Amino acid sequence: MSIAVYCGSFDPLHIGHLTFIKETLKSHLVKRIIVVPTKDYWNKKVHSTVEERLETINSLGIEDVITDIRYSEFNYTYELMRQVQIDYPSETLFLMLGADNLKNLNKWRNFEELLNYHLIIMKRDEFDIVSLMKQLNSENYTILDCDKVDVSSTYIRNNKEKAEHLLAKPQK
Repeated sequence: MSIAVYCGSFDPLHIGHLTFIKETLKSHLVKRIIVVPTKDYWNKKVHSTVEERLETINSLGIEDVITDIRYSEFNYTYELMRQVQIDYPSETLFLMLGADNLKNLNKWRNFEELLNYHLIIMKRDEFDIVSLMKQLNSENYTILDCDKVDVSSTYIRNNKEKAEHLLAKPQK
């Protein structure tokens, strides 16, 4: 079996995140996805609590999504991946990333360790994923060309009324 780990601020969770989750499951690369809302980053302050963001993720009713508040305690992605491997020793782990993360991946703590996992990368037109992965000296990845969803959590926070339709909505 295989599990992908998708971590980010998800502040707020929007249709871009949701599309990436659904397309990854539909691709059959993995059977389940662990979605991990992070605490504050060194360069980014979150606006809602981890508990609120987990509640939003859980309210979506996506059957093969796993959440566990313990995973939000890790400061670095490599630490998170190590713990998930301990928790799921028989699973093959994948790491989900937006293409925008690749340009600075070499600045992440122990990024070389992350390259040992198969990366599932959400395509964004403005990023040449193949070139970025060559710079990282890695061929261990799959590019998912999700429906074009050009949205960011920052845009939604700064344009609340105009961007309401971009939020991921709970299932009723």
